Amino acid sequence: MSSICSVLRNCLLFALLSGASLRAQQIMPARLEQYTPPANINFNTFGATQDHRGNLWFATNDGVVRFDGRYFKVFHDPVFKQGDDYFHVVPSPDGRIWCKLGRGNGLSYIDPQQDKIIRIPDTTRVVREFLAVRSSNYLFAAADSTLWIGQRGTGLLHFNPRTYAVEQVFSQEGEGVRWITQDRQGTIWFTTNLAVYAYDPPTRRLKRYREGLGPPGPVSKELRAIGIHARADGSILVGLPSEVDVIHPASGHIDRLVLTPSRFHADQTVRDFFDDGQGNTYFKNHTSCFRYTRQGQLQQLEFSDLRHRVYFLYPGRDHRLWVTAGQTLLAYDLTRIHAIPSLNLIDVVVNQDRLEEASTNHYLVRDSLGHPTLTVQDGDLISLRVSPFIQSLAHAFRIRLEGHDQNWNVVEDAVNQVAYQLSAGRYTLVLNAYTKPSGWARHVSTMTIIVRPLFWKTGWFWVLVLAVVGLVSGTLLQGGRRRQKLRRELSRREFEAATLRELDELKSRFFTNITHELRTPLTLILNAAEHINPSRLAESDQNRLQSIRNNAHQLMRLINQTLDMAKLDAGKLDHREQVGDPVAFVGQVVDQFRGLAQHRQINLDWITQSENSSLYRFDADSLGKITYNLLSNALKFTSAEGVVRIDCWMTDQHVLWLRVADTGMGIPAEHLARLFDRFYQVDSSSTRAYSGTGIGLALVKELTQWLGGTIEVESSVGRGSVFTLTLPLIPATEADQATVDEPNGFFQQTSLPATPPVLKAIPDQAFPQEASWPLVLVVEDNPELRLFLKESLMAHYRVITADNGRQGLEQALAEVPDLIVSDVMMPELDGYELVERLKADERTSHIPIVLLTARSSYDSRLKGLGAGADDYLSKPFSVEELILRIGNSLRTRQNWQRQLTSEKKTGQAEQSPNPRLEKEERFLARLRTQILAHLTDEQVDVDWLSQQAGMSRAQLHRKLTALTNMNTTSFIHSVRMSQAVVLLQEGKLNVAQVAQALGYNSQSYFSKLFQEHYGYPPSKHNAL
Repeated sequence: MSSICSVLRNCLLFALLSGASLRAQQIMPARLEQYTPPANINFNTFGATQDHRGNLWFATNDGVVRFDGRYFKVFHDPVFKQGDDYFHVVPSPDGRIWCKLGRGNGLSYIDPQQDKIIRIPDTTRVVREFLAVRSSNYLFAAADSTLWIGQRGTGLLHFNPRTYAVEQVFSQEGEGVRWITQDRQGTIWFTTNLAVYAYDPPTRRLKRYREGLGPPGPVSKELRAIGIHARADGSILVGLPSEVDVIHPASGHIDRLVLTPSRFHADQTVRDFFDDGQGNTYFKNHTSCFRYTRQGQLQQLEFSDLRHRVYFLYPGRDHRLWVTAGQTLLAYDLTRIHAIPSLNLIDVVVNQDRLEEASTNHYLVRDSLGHPTLTVQDGDLISLRVSPFIQSLAHAFRIRLEGHDQNWNVVEDAVNQVAYQLSAGRYTLVLNAYTKPSGWARHVSTMTIIVRPLFWKTGWFWVLVLAVVGLVSGTLLQGGRRRQKLRRELSRREFEAATLRELDELKSRFFTNITHELRTPLTLILNAAEHINPSRLAESDQNRLQSIRNNAHQLMRLINQTLDMAKLDAGKLDHREQVGDPVAFVGQVVDQFRGLAQHRQINLDWITQSENSSLYRFDADSLGKITYNLLSNALKFTSAEGVVRIDCWMTDQHVLWLRVADTGMGIPAEHLARLFDRFYQVDSSSTRAYSGTGIGLALVKELTQWLGGTIEVESSVGRGSVFTLTLPLIPATEADQATVDEPNGFFQQTSLPATPPVLKAIPDQAFPQEASWPLVLVVEDNPELRLFLKESLMAHYRVITADNGRQGLEQALAEVPDLIVSDVMMPELDGYELVERLKADERTSHIPIVLLTARSSYDSRLKGLGAGADDYLSKPFSVEELILRIGNSLRTRQNWQRQLTSEKKTGQAEQSPNPRLEKEERFLARLRTQILAHLTDEQVDVDWLSQQAGMSRAQLHRKLTALTNMNTTSFIHSVRMSQAVVLLQEGKLNVAQVAQALGYNSQSYFSKLFQEHYGYPPSKHNAL
């Protein structure tokens, strides 16, 4: 029973595949899967095949592509790595896949073992004598694995791949062999441009077929046959333009399968035929796909949801039909084929272009039932050539477009066409055939036509237009409001600008007036100071006199620079040209700085390339100020043992070059852009050592530009800075040279002061001091102010000094002074940081600190006091006020001493609400705890307690003296005496035992210390 069912099932499957029960003209297979190759693979396919392993091979215009059911892989010719186009691929029984290159002058195959393309060497006879001369047209692998090669223009070659033997079995000039096949008897059939030939290899007999092939009528010399295929039933299919001829070799009879041609493609020749193993043959021309059944019926294949033209189709194993369309590979099920309504769409033309590839607005698709739907746009011109038959038969039919036509349009054959230009809507094209003697058939074929409205005729477009209009209107309205707002803002800013200009003018006038007013008292101060004879003064008074002169000159210089800036702003700076040697003049300015450079231990190098002096007209006053400020700036920021180099020369183009280079600290890159701005200073710890106003370099820049020159700066942190000045000058004429001035005259006109003398240090012996006086540390980076403070305080205190915050911290830790007076703005470590570090360190947390600063704002005062400073004094200040504040701070520390040393009878110190005092109380309590824990230890002495406190002997001594007015030894005894009171009050021990418990081996020594500490002997303690 099971064998009968198996036979019935096989018979049913054979019937379905062979199409015996499917007599329809148009059929549609069910779609199975769709595959998309990677983007780097070009899938324009010209040929396809399947090997014995089931791999699909595709010939493309960019290599051979293999698909194993999951992955795509591309193979390229070893010589032509890219752009190697292939026409077809041919599997051989021995496993090779022969590849036919488009150029055809070589021979290659894919070796499945090596998995790459192998070229037959060009030195072989088949390539050297044949293919290199006439390239190949077609390759065919015979059943014995030999290769038949059709040559262009002439010849059929028989090639043995194993021995490389080749034989030319057909040679006829002008008849190129196109396609090749082999029938069941082993006969080789091939086509040429003139005829069809059958070649019998054993007998070498050649038979020519020409009569009866092609269209009826006079026999044409050219046949134009291309494709040829031997079917399983022995018939031979020949592909011709718009028809397929069937040769029956046994009878010599020829059948014609006429295909309706497209008007838009001249080449409608069928090239490739493929059997599905069930007796059906599949082929295609440019516009359509067909199946020729084993019963001899021609059927047209249609595919659902396919918007691209079919490039190639191949019936593979497992009853699948493989189709390439666009850049996709599709698989259809040949066991599920159904008939669809017969409607042959020969040509669908939109706006004079045949619709083959879908676009956004134009496409033709069939649904799963085979019903076609054409989608176009409003206003498109549609031309249709349709037929109810797939073959060109002389039957009449009629067409009507429902929704547009009132009557039928009768068409005699498919040559005629109908054209429409439709408005937006949905239409149905109806087609009805006429046959004799039945007349008009009851069955009609239909096609849906959807005409989409142009985008400006759609509702959403008008909604979008309204939205855009609303948006534009809103934008315009908002823009109007914004313009009004901008106009108001512009008016406000113009008013503010005018106000600022007025304020700037007022400021300029104020600075000009105030500087003019300051010059009068400064002149009096300078002249009075100059008339005082220093030799009649004490050495300290000589320093004060020199300080008056130095600072008065500095203030005068600042006033002059401010006046110059104001004159530049007002355009009133005088341009007084002189005649002389500008290089020599710059050299004189450099000479004024040699004393200062020598005092600071800086090498000052003057380099000039001008061997002979040249006379020019130049503004000596402005050039002198520029040179002075550049040199002053270079020396200011160069440390000892550094170098300042000045290069100066005149070029042949009469340009003065002045280059000032130093080996100082350098300027960070982010500050270079603003270096020449007015009042701008690089505020960093490294630059705070050098006071300034931010006017000098700004004046250099503006004077240089005013003279028509340029100034540039290059700098690197840690390596120094280079300022380069270029100033074009006018050579002096002969008349000018007659009025040349001496260089000294030029220099005197610049009003540049000489280098300020250095103040003499006052020896400590000049002020008699007591060792018991409090030690005060003065931290100030300005040497004159530091010396002044030292001289002012030495009459009351012992004074030590530090040049900057870093040295001040080191001095404070080493000496532990009684009080510190510190500036705020200092290099390396400013006053705020110094206070924070000292207050955070137990060794120095008790030291009172008075801050001195030029910043008198409320925020600056809060910042200083918040850091832990005990007092804050703004510059300028009175020395008497400073001395009073120092005295108050020291008296506050004395009050601390009284609080910290005041004890109850229990021996415990009172707790203070002062946070700073609490910190010191905790320090003393920690020391007391350490001593009490080791009362009986002999090692409890000054060194031991210093180690426990983490300080040196001197540091601990000075801290305990400041907090308790006791030295370290006295403090240790004080703690023991406090514990003695506790033990005596308990009454458990006698005096000798208490002395022993406190680490005193001598009772008499203990009693003596107790008597000194409390004023009565220990034996009377409980009696009191």
